[in-house]
Amino acid sequence: MNNTKLSWLNLTLALIPLCFIVDYIVGTQNNRNLTLFMLMIISYSMPFYYRRTDIPTLASLIAFYIISIVGAVIILFGGAAWVILLVIVLAFVYPATTISTPYGKEISEKIEQEKEEIKGVQFIATPSQREINKSHILDTFIFIVVAILFLLAKDHFIQRYEMMHENTSVQKIK
Repeated sequence: MNNTKLSWLNLTLALIPLCFIVDYIVGTQNNRNLTLFMLMIISYSMPFYYRRTDIPTLASLIAFYIISIVGAVIILFGGAAWVILLVIVLAFVYPATTISTPYGKEISEKIEQEKEEIKGVQFIATPSQREINKSHILDTFIFIVVAILFLLAKDHFIQRYEMMHENTSVQKIK
């Protein structure tokens, strides 16, 4: 069961209901925005950033759900500051529940070899680390564009809902 592979896209799509579950549990307006923003931006985007080097498993999905739900309950009763602990736990658990891709194994070995060749303290990234950093920069730009489009769509739907609610309220008064 733990080695059942999922694609990063399927895992990301499976995390969408989790956003609504966490939102429902957290409940209060003060904690809700901070909690969902931190979880979605930092934790729930990990499958996208790790897609080249790691393959998520069913254990990754189960871990996300269990840790997020327990964390949402802690945030509900303890306050919004607990979201930081939740993000840190998810940052350690996700890589531990994935399977390394051939590219991930290869790049990891190259980085270790390049680090062994360095004498003294390493101040500059190795060529392999720079390659990974370039791909992460590109991923960040892609993620920012998608996040902006998502937020624009969210605002559009909220305005539509409010407009429809306002129209039905006016009709009930007449």
